[in-house]
Formats: sequence, C-alpha cells, structure tokens
Amino acid sequence: MATPRRDIKLIIVGKTGVGKSATGNTVLGRYHFKSSPCAGNASVTNTFEKASTCNRGRIITVVDCPGIKDTDLNEEDGSVLTDDAKKQIFADAPEGFDAFLLVFLFSVRYTKEYVQTVAHLKQQFGGEFFRFCILAFTHGDAYDATETEYESFPGWINTQEGSFKTLVEACGKRCVLFDNKTKDETKRTSQVDQLIKLIDQRSALGLRYTGDHLKMAEFVRARNRVEAKRHLIKAESEEENGLIKQHLDTVKSSEPKKQLQLLAGLKRRGETLCHRIKELDDGTGVLK
Repeated sequence: MATPRRDIKLIIVGKTGVGKSATGNTVLGRYHFKSSPCAGNASVTNTFEKASTCNRGRIITVVDCPGIKDTDLNEEDGSVLTDDAKKQIFADAPEGFDAFLLVFLFSVRYTKEYVQTVAHLKQQFGGEFFRFCILAFTHGDAYDATETEYESFPGWINTQEGSFKTLVEACGKRCVLFDNKTKDETKRTSQVDQLIKLIDQRSALGLRYTGDHLKMAEFVRARNRVEAKRHLIKAESEEENGLIKQHLDTVKSSEPKKQLQLLAGLKRRGETLCHRIKELDDGTGVLK
C-alpha cells in the first residue's frame, strides 16, 4: 500500500517586482495575494500573508513574504521580516516548512543585487536555507525553446556559470519555470505539478525547515554581529578595567574610614562592567 503524501507548506521569498505574489497565486490556483504588474523597488506585500488550497487531496499552504528591496541589502542587520513576524510564521507551523521558493525573473541577468539578495536570505535563515530552497523563474513566457539553442529549460539551467551556477548547485538544481500570465489551464497545472514533484523529491527524507533551524540562524547572526565588534568592546572593557585598578590604588592610600565606601563604589563599577559585557555578548559566548 502506497504511503499517503503529506500536506505541503511553502515560503515564497525574493526581490521586489519579480512576481512572488503572482507565483503564489498560480500555486493556489486562484487570485489571493495582491501583485503588481510592474517590477520595481516597492513591495506590494508589507508583511507576510498566508493562504491554502487543496491539490489532489493535499493541502498546500503558501506564505508570501515581503519583497526584498535594495535598501534592505544596505542595512547591517536589516530584514524584510521582523523577528516577531518570523517567530509567528513558525509558531503557526511548528512542524516546519517543506521548502523556500526563491523567485527570480527569467528575463533578467543574475546581477550584483540578486547575489546580495541571496546573501541576505542566507543571513536571515542560515546555511540550511539552500538545502530547502527551490528556484522559481517567472516570466516563463519569455522562454521559447524553439528560439534558443537549448532544447529545454533544464538544458538552459545546466549551461549557467559563475555565481549563478554556484547557487543552482547549492539548491540541488531544483528549478522550475513559471508563466503566471498564461490562461492555459493545462500549462498552469503542469507548472504546479512540477513544483510539487520537486518538493516531494526534496522532502523524501521527511525533513522540514523548522523553528529550530531559524533559532540557529539567529544565533549565528548574533555571534557574527558580536564578533565584528569584539576588538572594540575588548579595548573599551580593558580601559574601564584599568581605571578601576587605578582607583583601587587610590583606595589603598585613603583614610581607613573612607576605604569601605570607596570599595563599594568600585565594586558597583566592576559589576556594571560585567553586566555590560554579558549584555553585549547576547548569549553568544564570544566575549567570554
């Protein structure tokens, strides 16, 4: 007896204007996520949205995240999703998600901004992001095998080079082409079937990206942030520690009646320093 296939949970991410929401609507088989026909630097989605559909007896849940703007990439620890929003997404799905659907425009080159977008997502979701990632290319209507030297979309994928090839390989060559404009129901169904096939292949081991993966990504991000400031924090702490020692020498030469009062003040100062170091360490252990 065949094992029944489980329901699917999917998170859609990518730059603004690449057709994330339209792709989500194609997966749902209906219009739900608001999408803009014009690519740009303004995301129609300001916070995450969630919707579900039933496909051949399986519930498919889609989470559409805000588009990543170029300004997000310039922030040291910027994110299109707040920590609370990310926690809410995974609180609503404690069993985790089968895949991230990273959306690109087929008709646009893999530019520096796209490279930065991928790095941004890795920072937010950790190195495991690629293990659960499927690359979706929109504007599939721009691809016509009869007008190219490649017999198929996979053939085109296999000819890619450089950083884009590295990304494709990191994602296990899981790529799907979407034409979200087509009115051909057979084609729309075929696109979703191909996506589901890739998800099922990736999910064969029964693993999902869970809140535990997110917590590990947040820990690594915090550790890197503290590590970047470690030398400055160390210098400031050593300076304050040196001043405390200097004042301690002053206490020794003070009148006995004043020594206890002065020592109490130095103790508070030392405790404040220790508390500040612990606070700046943020539980990473970098400053121990």
